[in-house]
Amino acid sequence: MRFLFPTLTAFFIFSVGLSAQSVGINTQTPDPSAALDVHSTQGGLLVPRMTAAQRNSINQSADGLLIFNTTSGCLEIFFQTIGWRSIECNCQQAPAMPSAIQGPNLVCPGQQGLVYSVPAVPGASQYQWTVPQGSQIVAGQGTDTITVLSGNNSGSISVFASNSCGQSATQNFNLTVQVPDASFFTTPSSPAINSNVQFTSATSGANSYSWTFQNGTPASSIQANPTVQWSQTGTYTVTHIVSFGTGCADTTTQQITLTNCQPGSQTFNYTGQIATWTVPPCAANATITAYGASGGDRAQNYSGGFQAGGNGARITGDFVLTPGQTLSILVGGEGSTGFSGSNGSNGSGGGGSFVWVNGSNNLLVAAAGGGGAADTPGGNGSASSSPSSGGGSGSGAPGVNGNGGGGGSQSGSPGNPGTGGGGCGWLSNGSNGQVFSQGGGGQRPLAGGAGGQAGNDGAAGGFGGGGGSAGHRGAGGGGGGYNGGPGGNGWSGSSWGSGGGGGSFNGGANQINQSGVQNGHGQVVITW
Repeated sequence: MRFLFPTLTAFFIFSVGLSAQSVGINTQTPDPSAALDVHSTQGGLLVPRMTAAQRNSINQSADGLLIFNTTSGCLEIFFQTIGWRSIECNCQQAPAMPSAIQGPNLVCPGQQGLVYSVPAVPGASQYQWTVPQGSQIVAGQGTDTITVLSGNNSGSISVFASNSCGQSATQNFNLTVQVPDASFFTTPSSPAINSNVQFTSATSGANSYSWTFQNGTPASSIQANPTVQWSQTGTYTVTHIVSFGTGCADTTTQQITLTNCQPGSQTFNYTGQIATWTVPPCAANATITAYGASGGDRAQNYSGGFQAGGNGARITGDFVLTPGQTLSILVGGEGSTGFSGSNGSNGSGGGGSFVWVNGSNNLLVAAAGGGGAADTPGGNGSASSSPSSGGGSGSGAPGVNGNGGGGGSQSGSPGNPGTGGGGCGWLSNGSNGQVFSQGGGGQRPLAGGAGGQAGNDGAAGGFGGGGGSAGHRGAGGGGGGYNGGPGGNGWSGSSWGSGGGGGSFNGGANQINQSGVQNGHGQVVITW
């Protein structure tokens, strides 16, 4: 049988052979096992050629559908269970590593329909995927796109491309499996009207966030961590929904109370006692500034003339406090001036100023006191946690790691003037002076913060742990602080040693730390 097929420019003539079950082209005897038997010695069978995008747009591909993918250069066949699969590719080398894997990286346990893909790799005939233990590849293994059912374990999704020449390097993608958590917190924790309230979700990196704020401005938000204001005091409802995808979400509803807080401050001056302060709702974010006290001066009419005690340090930091929390405040007292006269003494150490959480060792700030003067000025309270040295003929050992300083060793023969006591530290009392008419070391703040006791005719240290001066013309006492300052040395044959200033501590943010600032008693100021 012969058929004529006209076109606009030519006629194509070919022979078709028919049998009961087969159709032959260019043959009268088609093979009975073939539905279509094409014979030719001059050409081959050319299947449809198209790009990967055109292939993907085919509607409801049939099982066994055959195409040539011009994007990848591969002959491909479609399977209902796994999608498009490469039969063979035109390769001269292994394909390049696939580009970054696309898909959700934060999912719920047992979440269905998760799709992960890579752009088609030129020359790749297939793709090999792995997923974390417990997860399953539901469809698409061997192709550039897979569908996954997540398990309970986080881990890595990986894929490499391959062809008849070899395989590529592996591309990896971190998958986190967790239950969404819609809980949140506010900054400040006790918010005020007409000021910004920052809401922070407990979950980061989710697919979507949804917030509603009763009477707030704005009334809703889709940001992860929105900022809101209220104009009236009261208790309002806040609802937060966080989602990792379809069927994977959590909801939290909380009440927040808005107060009419105004900026304020409270100042604590020297009283000789430990004060307490309860954090008000408005002071959840506060700045604490502490000044250590100065050391005692050398007497004006004392042999050798006047010398000034060292000044106390200034320590400032920002702190996040808990409303209702109680803080303890110890304000350092100025060291005593040396006793004048033929049997007089040099200055004693100034006390440090401390702020800590009441009933605990949780120190917030410690501002060091200055050392007592002797033949030279006393050492300033240090802005660092290292005590400054005494200014005289040497000093005792400084305090370290929150401990008190020691009195210096006396030089000269027995019976010569004694040494000044060391200032206290946060964790221990200061050491007493040595040998004759010794000055007492200061007492640590948690034990009362008393100044060091004077020696015979000596000068007592300042409240807050300043060391006492030794009597009978003894050396200057050390300052109190996080680390206590050392007491000065006794007579060395040419001079008496001055007391060293204490060391400081700052546990806050946005710190301002200054050495040798305060003259006189210490002070603590809390602002919010």
